[in-house]
Amino acid sequence: MNIVDEYLKHSDLVDNTAKAISQGLRHGLEEGLRHKNATGKEYPKAPPEHLEKVFRKELKLKVLEADVKKAFDSVVKLTPFLHVWRNNTGASGKVRYGLGTGSPDYVGIDTRTGRAVFVELKSPTGKLSKAQEIWHAQARLFGAAVIVISTTDKAEIAKAIVRGME
Repeated sequence: MNIVDEYLKHSDLVDNTAKAISQGLRHGLEEGLRHKNATGKEYPKAPPEHLEKVFRKELKLKVLEADVKKAFDSVVKLTPFLHVWRNNTGASGKVRYGLGTGSPDYVGIDTRTGRAVFVELKSPTGKLSKAQEIWHAQARLFGAAVIVISTTDKAEIAKAIVRGME
């Protein structure tokens, strides 16, 4: 069983209709994902997680927060006045890290004004939790810019950044 068959067999994202459509992608996908190393042994170029992204994109399946993050990262690199850092939150045993429950995915600064900027990324169907709504409201009370982005459209992301920092 090859890597594409394995993906199709186990993926809960690809329904029967998508499986039928994907059959047309099989040959090109297999050729694009496999190559030979110096010894002539064939192996996949990309891990199965990459296959999932390829199938979702090609079949126009559900957009995930990871897709929004990728688009945001590419836009923020081109925004010289906004410097952001990833805010990972969670716990390891008794030690908690990050800015706490409800805090945004990115923390940053508008270098033109010195204003704090917080960016929350959501999938297009994602909703803010109650803790996030409270955190965002408190940050806004103190004058911070809080931006929620839920699209992979880079132009829309750029507009949201500019609007959110006004």
